[in-house]
Amino acid sequence: MATYPARADTLRAAVASIAPQLDRLHLVLNQYDAVPEWLPAHGNVVPTIPDADSKDTGKYLVPLPAGANWLFTLDDDILYPPDYVDRSLGGMARLGPGRYMGGYLGWTYRRARFLGARWIRRLIGYKPDYIANSADSVDFRDALDRAFVAEGLGTGVSVMRAGDVPPFETVRDAQRFIDVRLSSWCFDQGIVQVCLPRPAGWLRDAHEGSQAESIFEDFTLRPSPAVADEIWRIAFRNPRRGETLGFGFDDMAAAQTA
Repeated sequence: MATYPARADTLRAAVASIAPQLDRLHLVLNQYDAVPEWLPAHGNVVPTIPDADSKDTGKYLVPLPAGANWLFTLDDDILYPPDYVDRSLGGMARLGPGRYMGGYLGWTYRRARFLGARWIRRLIGYKPDYIANSADSVDFRDALDRAFVAEGLGTGVSVMRAGDVPPFETVRDAQRFIDVRLSSWCFDQGIVQVCLPRPAGWLRDAHEGSQAESIFEDFTLRPSPAVADEIWRIAFRNPRRGETLGFGFDDMAAAQTA
């Protein structure tokens, strides 16, 4: 989990909701001068104050310890239910032993209509960065009956095997578009991204309806041309994109994982 001082109000609740479910929670404190006084009460939380602001890429700043099996990447403004880790590992078990990344905010890209003809492109002032605004997304707060193969997953509610985690050097220049960079990593590595099922409200926004800054809304949907180019490199190239998988939320509880 990576955070910064503006999220202090939600950070404490987010940590309290997820830390008891984890063996270890690495918390990257961007822009902090000191560790918050309440944090040592969580004995398994390991704080890091980086030399430079890593923003959302800080989720990958600290290397996994030897022997780790899984990495959960988390946001500082989400309230995680008490069965979040168990259910998520159950979902990964349902997917099987292959290379998968699971998560709860997922999307597939939607092709623009009528852009096959050049004269139409000129007429409407076509810009190729439209791609980031043409995604069919499933929000982490909404219900999803069945898992599906996604083209992108939000890194605030995701899990992957330790052996599939990208090195920090691969993502360090992807500040504020880490979700896109992880999609690129997964595409290049042959890792299938899957949006996992859940009931509505199982995951909650710690802001409780306030108009807080959202990287997904403020930047991911308004990308720079370079980010749009990175999306175009992977968009529509997974033949399984949008494929519905045969398990739901209840099935995740019964699954066993090693």
